[in-house]
Amino acid sequence: MLRGRKEAQRHHRLLLRESQRGLAVFETVWDSSKQPVDYVIVSVNSKFAEIFGCAAETALRTRVSQSIPEIMEMWRDHLAAAVQSQVYTEIDAFRKGSSTWLKASIYCPAPNRVSVVVEDITAWVETARAFEESQNQLRESERFLQSILDNAPVAIWLTDPNGNRLMVNRRYEEDAGVGTSCCSLTPEERTVCRRTDMKTLMSDGPQEFEEDITFRDGTKHTLRTIKTVLGKTMVKLWVCWGLAWILRR
Repeated sequence: MLRGRKEAQRHHRLLLRESQRGLAVFETVWDSSKQPVDYVIVSVNSKFAEIFGCAAETALRTRVSQSIPEIMEMWRDHLAAAVQSQVYTEIDAFRKGSSTWLKASIYCPAPNRVSVVVEDITAWVETARAFEESQNQLRESERFLQSILDNAPVAIWLTDPNGNRLMVNRRYEEDAGVGTSCCSLTPEERTVCRRTDMKTLMSDGPQEFEEDITFRDGTKHTLRTIKTVLGKTMVKLWVCWGLAWILRR
């Protein structure tokens, strides 16, 4: 058993030394009313000391409130909850002084002890924020593009290889209900549209057609349509872009 304990201690020391996360174990200091008032650092690795700007060797056996007061300011209640009620807590904390983000795990590994595992997640947070900002900009660009298309005097749409409308501008939607559940095109007209879509998808450039369309008011119109392949992905997914205006009523 002694050999096993020594082996476990050796692995624990190795983990403390080699871990890319900050690891520390505190012993609780209680007041006369059995409330935790401070903590003594009994184990700490170099990464933990680096994150909080102290030396691991000199921090050992000192009180947290003296050596790393920032921890008491940020996580006093969480440390107390861990040692008193064995509550496991994960926290993302912003450090104003260094403008960095930390992810901390606080738990009670043994009676009277509190373990704190910390990791600098600043790069991850900044990447996530940059991605969110790019998504917001993309959505704003899409809204701007849609507003331009909706105010165009001609019908404009995007169709995938399966014939699904990916985008329809207001003119086409109002005239023929395309893109809604009330499309006024007859089955024969839809077949012709699908046929010209497929011909366009298999071509090397823009294609021009004349297509008969029934509008929502029941009137028949002949449209001059120009269709072309807008894009292609690595999995051969084409997108057909179309533009049409009334040629004959």
